[in-house]
Amino acid sequence: MEENRRLARLSYDALNPGGIIMIHDAHLDAGKDGPLSVAEYSVLLMFSTEGRCYSRANRRCARGGGIQGHPPPSDGGNRSVITGRKAAPSSGD
Repeated sequence: MEENRRLARLSYDALNPGGIIMIHDAHLDAGKDGPLSVAEYSVLLMFSTEGRCYSRANRRCARGGGIQGHPPPSDGGNRSVITGRKAAPSSGD
């Protein structure tokens, strides 16, 4: 998670105010108990790489990078998109 937070912070720093980041991946349900195909894929990733699938609840990692989170839409095929927007400066700045 620390590496994910670091990448989120770097992404946030690179965005213009009002810019959007999109994380497209296979995400587990918030309870981390499905869908089955994503859970199986996550196990495969853990055995063959340093990766794993994160749950939609883990979008707080992006918020830890300063990104304002938005609900993740599904694009079908057990993939979803987590989006976030870098806050625009307030009009008083």
